[in-house]
Amino acid sequence: MVLLLKVRPERQPDLRSRKVITFDPVVPTRHFRAPFGNVATRILVQDGRITMTADFEIEDHGRPDAPRPPPGRFQCRMCRTRCCRS
Repeated sequence: MVLLLKVRPERQPDLRSRKVITFDPVVPTRHFRAPFGNVATRILVQDGRITMTADFEIEDHGRPDAPRPPPGRFQCRMCRTRCCRS
């Protein structure tokens, strides 16, 4: 399962509290940078229920984030095919 529970790297200075992400039951995690710059978390879970929580405070000026140009070509890691963005 791939989750987007983390704050984007450029917004890290705006954090006003420690960010805490927990899983119940505890599972191993692997973090990676997704093609659009988000920090993603990959987990492998067993059958059954899991609870995921993300807790933090962030200061926000209320304006939309500056638009970022989409990446050109990138490799889709999950499906192993070439994706083309224009």
